[in-house]
Amino acid sequence: MRECLYYWLVEPMQESFLDESTSSPSVDIPIETSTGLVHFALFLDATGRPAYGRVRFHCGDEDQIPKQRLPLLQSLKEHFLSVLRLEYSEDAYLFPHPFWAFIRLGDHHSIGLGIQRFEPAPALDSVAFRNLFSASFKHREEIRLLIDGADKRIPLQYRYLSLYRLLELYLRTGRQWDQSELESSLQPHADRLRQAGFSRMPVKALHEMRDSCAHIRTGQEFGVTHLNLDQAARVEKFLPILIDVCVSLLNSRFGPSLRVGVGRKPDAIQGT
Repeated sequence: MRECLYYWLVEPMQESFLDESTSSPSVDIPIETSTGLVHFALFLDATGRPAYGRVRFHCGDEDQIPKQRLPLLQSLKEHFLSVLRLEYSEDAYLFPHPFWAFIRLGDHHSIGLGIQRFEPAPALDSVAFRNLFSASFKHREEIRLLIDGADKRIPLQYRYLSLYRLLELYLRTGRQWDQSELESSLQPHADRLRQAGFSRMPVKALHEMRDSCAHIRTGQEFGVTHLNLDQAARVEKFLPILIDVCVSLLNSRFGPSLRVGVGRKPDAIQGT
């Protein structure tokens, strides 16, 4: 029998991470589920600051997270962050990438990481900054929606809805979409969407993702507010494509005097 140790690091991260069998959690909460008992634990650093959360659960005889555990992991992540923001700091964030390890049930463990950040500091092109600032001021709401869609510190559903709202500003009048223009905006990215696992027509995939992000329930399933890891992965795959759609749309509307996405950017917004 194997078990999984699943971790979320709390920002700002330290330069090293070590979890051992002898590590003592500040909080250890057993949670009964329909598929068995899991344990959520919170660990503090030497100063009393929250360092990481860990979920521990059985995973059968293989080193693989059972699919039925994915909704619970997503719910635990969201609740972990919510309680941190209520009881510790409203500015609390989790490192966006969890990690996990498998061990034999009952074995001692020692799981460590060395963490080093590489943050290049490019020089600012002040001429380009001045030109973009001045020329885009009247488009500032559209720019803000684009930036929010690329901001990994913002919850996933709001990032998607920001980009969807940007499309609405340009391609929808009242309750009516300009269907032909919406389709032509998405069509150049159809191959990327298929490669990302979206087999339906691009416009249908766009609206389905929107419904998941906007509603707690869509039919019998929870939306993105309480989505499972499969749904989260689908939204995360769709987001960079939707960012490119929005960048192309903005550039086509702004004209040759103003271009978005041509300078050096965070990894979410690439040049066009």
